[in-house]
Amino acid sequence: MSKVYKKYLELKEKDKKTLYIFSMGVFLSFLDEDAEYAHRKLGLKLTKLNDSVYKCGFPKVSKEKYLKMLDNHKKPYKIVEFVGSPDKEVIKRLEELDYNSVTPIQASNILKELCELLDGTR
Repeated sequence: MSKVYKKYLELKEKDKKTLYIFSMGVFLSFLDEDAEYAHRKLGLKLTKLNDSVYKCGFPKVSKEKYLKMLDNHKKPYKIVEFVGSPDKEVIKRLEELDYNSVTPIQASNILKELCELLDGTR
């Protein structure tokens, strides 16, 4: 199960009525039942996150348009900045590096850590 889907389930357990829109990269995405709602009401194309979970979304540049549509439907929603995304962790780790003092062995270990972050194995 993906980290974002786990977060979605946690949020839905607390509040089933609210739509949760995940901010990931340059897209805002809906998952599962929220994706089906967004597909029906906003006309977004459904795709699959995995074999059993649907997703849909829109580019952040279209955010105002789609949030206005949700407001017109009077459906509560929250935008979730997905902080646990590996990309942000990798970027943070790279920003913290002192490139002038890294030895080849340290660089190799850092690359291994970054690959593990991206693969979700940590």
